[in-house]
Amino acid sequence: MAGMIKLRPIADDAAILDQSRLLQAVELAFAYADTNGGIGLTQTKAFNRKFGQFNSAVAFRLGLSQVHLKQLNSA
Repeated sequence: MAGMIKLRPIADDAAILDQSRLLQAVELAFAYADTNGGIGLTQTKAFNRKFGQFNSAVAFRLGLSQVHLKQLNSA
């Protein structure tokens, strides 16, 4: 396909992964799920409020603003 980004494999121990905010967020979400017995959902299948608050605190620590989170949510 034209215009596709070519991805390069990254070794599991590559130092650059330590700087990845996305990977850090995923690791923290997995840790939250492990500690709390999963991530609860509302009746409409949205993440529950506790996880939403945890996730926004993680995003803030990783340097993402509330404006940025709203942009990601509406994308």
